[in-house]
Amino acid sequence: MQKIQICPIILSLLVIAAALFYFYAGLAYGNHSDSAFSFIAAREILNGNFLFRGWRFPFTTQYFDLLIYALLVKIFGYNELITKAVPAAFLSLTFFFGSLAFSVQDDGKIDYKKALLIFLFSFGISQHTTYNHIIAICHGASTMFAAISLLALRFYLIYPSTKRYYLFFIVNFIMLFDDSLTTYYYIIPLMAVLILFCFIKKGGSIPVIPLFCSLLYAVISAGIIIWAFRYLGAFNVLRHSPTLFTAGIDGIFYNLRGLVELFPTILGVDSNLPILQYLSAIGVTLLLLFTFIAWIIKNIEKPDILSLTGVVSLFVIIAGLAASQKFTLYDTRYYFPSLFLLKLALGAVFYESIVKKAATKRLYWVFALILFAVNFMILPKFHTELNNKSDMEIISLLKREGLKDGYGTYANSQNISMASGFENEVFQIAFFTYPDKQGIYRNTATSDKSWYYKPANFLIVSENGYPGHNDKEILAFAYTQFGQPKKELSVQGRWILIWDYDISTKLERVYLRFAHMKRGFKDGVWEAVGRGGSRIGFLNDYNKPLKVAFEMDIEGSFDAELYFSGAVDSSVSLKGGEKVHYTNSFILKPGRTDLTFSTSARFKLTQLKYDAEEVE
Repeated sequence: MQKIQICPIILSLLVIAAALFYFYAGLAYGNHSDSAFSFIAAREILNGNFLFRGWRFPFTTQYFDLLIYALLVKIFGYNELITKAVPAAFLSLTFFFGSLAFSVQDDGKIDYKKALLIFLFSFGISQHTTYNHIIAICHGASTMFAAISLLALRFYLIYPSTKRYYLFFIVNFIMLFDDSLTTYYYIIPLMAVLILFCFIKKGGSIPVIPLFCSLLYAVISAGIIIWAFRYLGAFNVLRHSPTLFTAGIDGIFYNLRGLVELFPTILGVDSNLPILQYLSAIGVTLLLLFTFIAWIIKNIEKPDILSLTGVVSLFVIIAGLAASQKFTLYDTRYYFPSLFLLKLALGAVFYESIVKKAATKRLYWVFALILFAVNFMILPKFHTELNNKSDMEIISLLKREGLKDGYGTYANSQNISMASGFENEVFQIAFFTYPDKQGIYRNTATSDKSWYYKPANFLIVSENGYPGHNDKEILAFAYTQFGQPKKELSVQGRWILIWDYDISTKLERVYLRFAHMKRGFKDGVWEAVGRGGSRIGFLNDYNKPLKVAFEMDIEGSFDAELYFSGAVDSSVSLKGGEKVHYTNSFILKPGRTDLTFSTSARFKLTQLKYDAEEVE
């Protein structure tokens, strides 16, 4: 009789248990606008708009996971629990496929004992880790595709074949089409490892050039397809502005504090643990990292490509120290893919350096028990029902007031639409400020512009603001832009302003996007610093052409000619250290038109005004 393999069975049960764990922990967090967007986008697919014409996406299409949302909505109806079940399944499968990838042996068989221990080591169960993982994965299933890509890579390295080569390419293409940001946190680290193998003595056994070309072809192919769809008016994905590494000394120290808080989360440890437990967690984490790096150095003559990918991902995290974007503990979801690779690599190296040695095998199990004891010190609060009491109270108020559609800020829009079963639709708005102009306009990241032509007569904002968004500014400016509301109500820390007319007619229809320009206030004065190739994009959200008149004060770093192209074809002579006043106008068709600057000098704008009127 064939002996039953117990480890694959235990691993399968753990994957299911982890998915259930994430699901019930996720119920405690209530509805979230990011996951609600996936739900609303799935509804768009079921309504026949498969290519999302008229929509704008926030840097990624998330298309393949949206298809899964659409399928589940078709089967189970508009059930909010889908927004918790899908990320929970994606997250558990991410660590499952990653554990398998790091456990494939040289003969092509999977060491399920190793996979089991890596999975236990990796998946993380603390409150902070669970929250950030679920929020990260609801942005898309790209990290799961990265794990599948690692598995396909490992099988290809063992036995290179045309089928396995194309499988590796196809998985990477799907991942990049789903989320182009994987170029930065997965593709580039993998390319860096392949380049490193060219300089390693025994790296010749790795087919570096074919793999590098496969990755490059996947990036180019996905980019071309996304561009083609965008050209045809579908999948209008916003351009991603790359992170600038210009934090400065103060910013580096600020980010360093965030990094110190981040690393214990590798073990699933929360920063609000008692100080001794927290410091011991940091110590264990550093010990693991040093063990990891020492193992890599010791085995540099015959390195493991997957573990080296984890090392490069560590450098991606450390590079965040110099990033202009603030690095805080609750921004770790943006570093989750790199953390995911690092945690898997740590587990694999620890297994190889300790578990496989008889003398230290017991030590590993002692460490594992300590690790799980630390993990269970602070568990997430479990709920058997979705914690959306706040949203439901707002929906009840809207029904009592006889309201249907309106606007809301980031945390007060799509999640409320979803919770109401779309009986009430709350469309997301945003706030812009230039030196002489402010305004409330539609949020361009996750929306269909047709929504904003529907009648709307209320606005929902958070009383105390929401991190990273402009609730306070929108609340203050709403009176200026929309006039005095008929009613002002407060529910669960949110203001609901109600007007007796359609406020959609007062939304700003023209707004700007800046490219290759650094903007901000200096000594209380707004300025935008640019160079040759800088652009200002004028976006017309109105369904008719508009005449736009604009004026600006421009100051050059030295005497030079400045040429304008795109919106207008003109030029102006810059005087070093002196302001030049420039005015012009053009017809802005629906969509975006860029005003491009061409000059050899650096320049700054200290005034920028514009007005738009309908063309008769």
